[in-house]
Parts: sequence; structure tokens; C-alpha cells
Amino acid sequence: MRDLDHRTIIDAVLARQAQAAEPRRKRIMDARQRQTRALNRGTQ
Repeated sequence: MRDLDHRTIIDAVLARQAQAAEPRRKRIMDARQRQTRALNRGTQ
């Protein structure tokens, strides 16, 4: 298992999402990730 922190977790999530077999699931996860990033930027 990789050591993940707040700097590397996004890259790990995006790499995992890129492997998604179902296009619909990939779109949903991409949208969720964008919303999470926006929320995190807004609270910093």
C-alpha cells in the first residue's frame, strides 16, 4: 500500500478513476472529485 497524504491523494484517486471500466461510473467519479476539490479550496 502506498503512503498517501493530502498532496498525493488526488493523484492516486485520478489514476484509479482512469482505470474505471464503466464510462458512466468514470463521469460520476470525475464530477464528485471536482466538487470535493472545490469544497477543499473554499475551506482553506
